[in-house]
Amino acid sequence: MNVNDLSAVEAKLLLNTGTRGADLLRLTFKELLMQKVLAVHKDEETGEDGDPWLYATVRRGERFHEYKPSGIESAFVEQFMADDVHVAIHLYQRSINQWYQGGNLLRKEQLSAMVTAGLLTQNLLQRLFGLFSLSPKGAELKRQIEDLLQRYNTFVEQKEHAREEWQKVISALGTVILLAEHHDPDWLQKVFTERHDPDFDRYLTLGDVGYWFIWDATDYHHADWGFTDGFGHETVSGGSSCSTGCSGCGGGCSGCGGCGGCS
Repeated sequence: MNVNDLSAVEAKLLLNTGTRGADLLRLTFKELLMQKVLAVHKDEETGEDGDPWLYATVRRGERFHEYKPSGIESAFVEQFMADDVHVAIHLYQRSINQWYQGGNLLRKEQLSAMVTAGLLTQNLLQRLFGLFSLSPKGAELKRQIEDLLQRYNTFVEQKEHAREEWQKVISALGTVILLAEHHDPDWLQKVFTERHDPDFDRYLTLGDVGYWFIWDATDYHHADWGFTDGFGHETVSGGSSCSTGCSGCGGGCSGCGGCGGCS
C-alpha cells in the first residue's frame, strides 16, 4: 500500500489517532469535493421584497457516477442518488452531523476499519480506554506521509523546483495533500502562475492518481474552506424550514431523498 492509496481521513488518523470526529467529517467532505464527487454551488433566489439573495447548495459533482464510496462515506453521497437534487448546505451539514453523531460514529467506524486493514492494532487494555497503536505497516505509512508533506512544504516555500519534482510529490500524496498547510485551489493556482508555468495556470493534475483541482467559475469555494465549518455539530443553525433547503427536488423536502433535519 502506498500513501496515495489512503484516504485523507485514514492518513490523518495515522498521524494522530486522537483526531476529533468533527475534523474527520470536514476532511471527508473536502475529499469528496476535491475528487469532484460532490460540488458546492452558489444559487440565487428572489426574496419577497424582490431582491436577490444567494445561498450555497450541495449537489452531484462531475465524477459522481464514477465514484464508489466506501461504506463510511455512504451518507455523504446517498441523498444525491435521485436526479437533480440540490441541498442547502446548512441542511446537508445537519443531516451529516445527525447521521454521524457529530463525527463520533465516522471516527469509530474508520478506526475499526483501519484495525481490520492492519494499519492499527488494539489490545484489550487499549480497548477499554479507546486507544490504538500503529502496526508496523501503519508506522511505515505514517513515516512516508510525514516525509512527503515535509517535501511538499519545502517545495511550496522555495517555489524553485522543477514541475516534475512537484508532480511526483503531489502524485505520491493523492488526496492526502489535503493535510498540507497550503492545498486550496486558489493558492495553488497563484503559486504556479507566479512560476509562469502555463500547464498549471488553471488546474493542477495529480499524475496518474486521477484527482483534480478543477473548480468551475460557478462553484462556491473559499481559500479557507470556511463553508465546511458547520460539520461536526449535532445541530447546525440556519433555520428549520425546508422551503429553500432543496432546489430542483419538486419542492420542500419530500423529494430530496435525505435533506435531513426537516421534521
